[in-house]
Amino acid sequence: MKSRLLRIIVSVIILLVSRNISFAHTLPVVIITEPANQTVCAGSPVSFSVTATGTGVLTYQWRKGTVNLIDTGSISGANTAILTFNPARVPDSAYDYNVVVTDLSPSSETSTNASLTVNPLPVVLTGPSDTICYGDTILIGNAPVAGNTYQWTPNSGLSAYNISNPKASPDDTTTYTLTVTNSVTGCSNSGLLLIIVKPVPSAYITAGDTANFCVGTPLILTASNGASFSWSNGSTTKSIPVVVGAVYSVGVTYLDGCTDYTGPTIVVVNPLPTANAGPAKGICRGDSTSIGTARTAQVTYNWLPATGLNYDTAAQPNASPAITTVYTLTVTDTIKGCKNTDTVTVSVYPKPAANAGTYKVICKGDSVSIGAPAIGGVTYAWLPVTGLNSSTSSQPNASPEVTTTYTLTTANGTCTNSDTVTVKVNPLPIANAGPDKTICMGDSTIIGTPAIAGNTYSWSPIAGLNSSVDAQPHASPVVPTKYILTVTNTAFSCTNADTVMVNVVPQPVANAGTYKVICKGDSAVIGAPAVNGVSYSWLPTGGLNSATASQPNASPAGTTTYTLTATNGICSNTDTVTVKVNPLPIANAGPDKNICMGDSTSIGTPALPGNTYSWSPAAGLNSSTDAQPNASPSVPTTYIVTVTNTAFSCTNTDTVFVNVAPAPIANTGPNKSICIGDSTSIGAPAVAGITYAWLPAAGLSSATSSQPNASPAGSITYTLTVTGGICNTIGTGTVLVTVNNLPIANAGPDRVICKGDTTTIGTPALAGFTYSWSPANGLNSVNDAQPNASPALSTSYIVMVTNGGCSNTDTVMVTVNPLPAANTGTGQFLCGAGDIVLGAPAVIGDIYVWSPATGLNSTTIAQPTATPGATILYSLYEKDTTTGCFMTNQVQIIVETNNEFYTGISPNGDGVNDWWNIPMLNCYPSNTVLITNRWGSEVWNGTNYDNVNVRWAGQDMNGTDLADGTYYYIIRYNNTEKRGWVFIKR
Repeated sequence: MKSRLLRIIVSVIILLVSRNISFAHTLPVVIITEPANQTVCAGSPVSFSVTATGTGVLTYQWRKGTVNLIDTGSISGANTAILTFNPARVPDSAYDYNVVVTDLSPSSETSTNASLTVNPLPVVLTGPSDTICYGDTILIGNAPVAGNTYQWTPNSGLSAYNISNPKASPDDTTTYTLTVTNSVTGCSNSGLLLIIVKPVPSAYITAGDTANFCVGTPLILTASNGASFSWSNGSTTKSIPVVVGAVYSVGVTYLDGCTDYTGPTIVVVNPLPTANAGPAKGICRGDSTSIGTARTAQVTYNWLPATGLNYDTAAQPNASPAITTVYTLTVTDTIKGCKNTDTVTVSVYPKPAANAGTYKVICKGDSVSIGAPAIGGVTYAWLPVTGLNSSTSSQPNASPEVTTTYTLTTANGTCTNSDTVTVKVNPLPIANAGPDKTICMGDSTIIGTPAIAGNTYSWSPIAGLNSSVDAQPHASPVVPTKYILTVTNTAFSCTNADTVMVNVVPQPVANAGTYKVICKGDSAVIGAPAVNGVSYSWLPTGGLNSATASQPNASPAGTTTYTLTATNGICSNTDTVTVKVNPLPIANAGPDKNICMGDSTSIGTPALPGNTYSWSPAAGLNSSTDAQPNASPSVPTTYIVTVTNTAFSCTNTDTVFVNVAPAPIANTGPNKSICIGDSTSIGAPAVAGITYAWLPAAGLSSATSSQPNASPAGSITYTLTVTGGICNTIGTGTVLVTVNNLPIANAGPDRVICKGDTTTIGTPALAGFTYSWSPANGLNSVNDAQPNASPALSTSYIVMVTNGGCSNTDTVMVTVNPLPAANTGTGQFLCGAGDIVLGAPAVIGDIYVWSPATGLNSTTIAQPTATPGATILYSLYEKDTTTGCFMTNQVQIIVETNNEFYTGISPNGDGVNDWWNIPMLNCYPSNTVLITNRWGSEVWNGTNYDNVNVRWAGQDMNGTDLADGTYYYIIRYNNTEKRGWVFIKR
């Protein structure tokens, strides 16, 4: 060492001197800093380093003993001044690491040996990951190793965090880290351990610690839901029968294998408390009555429904339901928890509903339905009647000229009620489509009038318009068009409409038709069907049945060419047609003849060459093709001869009448049946030359007419005698006219009723008669002889009585008087003491009676002042002394004085304690209620908690049911804050 140190010192001196002096000889390698011994934990990096001098660039070769090292794996820098092991491994430990340093001279120097000690890491035995049930404990880690220390993180749920194998019972799934340190080497190692914690629901017996059974209920204990059960008596079902006085507990094992155990439950059977809801009661709507019986100690009372009760937990509450209600009283023993029930019916006689409907807005001229559908037995009266299609309908149509507030008064024969509705009327905009226009096809014209600010315009149809939204568009329709203008006032959305007709005159069509050939005296239709709006003119006019028809009949005396001119008032057109006329043959049937029955006579005239002859009818002729046949008809006959010119096929006709004188016929017609006072026609149409005589003449409009009207007072047989004819003979006949009596029609005397009442009209039915009443409004039957009438307004009824053929009528007037309103005013809510004015202004002449008198300054005025000390239902009776009609109504005044509330709810849908009732909070509308779980996390909150619209029913803010258990509340109101707990038990 001394020699190496000396060499180092010499080398340093030479280096210092050589900075200024040049030597001819090179310097040898000198190691200035030797590599130092190293100690490291396995897995950590470690380095050896050397400092040396020499000539030129130095090279390095690290060795382990005499074996050269190379860069590989975890070794780097084997040929540099620094050798690094990263990571260092236990096998890397050695005592003879050195480096050979060589320069360019060449000379070399080997360092002293340096040792490397790599200490092994301690073994970490965390044990296997595992799954446990909540509340269970598991041993983790392994036996300790001497000389090691242990550190577990996190330390929650551990019996100790600094031992090798603590007990672990975490609340939640946890990954533990174990760090083991060798106290000698200081080396540490760590490992992870996952403990999965399965939640375990709390096991419980539904009856609680003490199973207080009540008389009559099955003695059964039920465990909370689970996969299997182990009871203290050895049973393994969820529910077990039990005996009085015994003690039971149960272990509940869930599907995941976790088990929880309950505490002991003792079985006790308790008697039922007495429940007496009292006798049935009947009240008018708005009145109240006491139900139940006197309170008994150590029991609570609960009435359902609570509607109409001044207090639903009193033994004898006042009941004032709005409708007939069956109240159920549940009496609960506060010591034993047993319950008993009883019911009582409170019958309520209702008042009529008065619903005038909601506020309405209409445009002037429109109408809107107000009110609501009618209720049977209720009458309706509206004021004012202006603009209403009915003042007594439940839902009249209102079309007032100006904004109007209507008051509806309803009555049901006992009670009245009223309501109001306002119908606001907005004005209509002016709609002026302008005067009607006529244009030729292809032309256009301006329609409408100048626009008015604030209005929008819409035209339909849009065909032919340059704009459908301008006030004055250009119209050029191709066909006559009626345009509709709709004007909308943007301020009120009211619309008005007007129309304008734009008539389009097309070019007229002139169609004179095709060439025609006719025989003289015949006619042919020329032209074509008329077109609306087109006038026609023919020239020449000779032979035309009309010179202005589109299709006249032309029968010119000779061949003629006609010219047609068609005009539509603006345009005209022409066309021509030729009608050729061929001459007619001569047709002469000869003079008319008179013969007696069985005689014959010659008709016609001598034949002409080139003509053929045809007679019709052929009956009575000896030939139908001779020019002069012999005729011997059996009845008067007109014969027609048709003569045809074979050259042009033109025909001509003539007629001859051959009269055959028959014996006159007395035709009286069929027998007739009429009702008394009616008339009927008898006989038949007259025959020329015949005279007529009827007997008897009584009841006849004429005794010498062939068809007189007969209206006899009773059934009668008329005889007709006829005389005349060539033979001057006589004929007779008879006809029976039967006269039926009218049935008796008696609608009964006129009636007067109160609105909503019923009265009988008509008289007892008669056998064989049918009855029909009109109108049908308010009648229980339109076909009974004596129906019940309950019209909504005064009505005149007509009865028609029919006996099978004849009918008779009679009328009866049913006058309906309106009911008084009995307006109690609206219900009110009082927080503590206070007063309120009831009712409405008095009607002159009406009598008012309020009940009960409790808290009223008067019971006989229309508007008393009420100062109730508790919730109460007042009833008002009002009678119209003029008509005797009366009405009752009710109003409830709710007085809230209770500021206590229960701290438990059972929201299971059974209607009992399904929500948290906090009395008096609705007296402080700016209140807030906050519910948290046991960890302080908010689960529900509400503002303006009023026990109706805002109330807590054991759910979170999403409406999801919360688990049974204890929760905590914060209630803030009127600068006051209350805190406490509330329990959910379903």
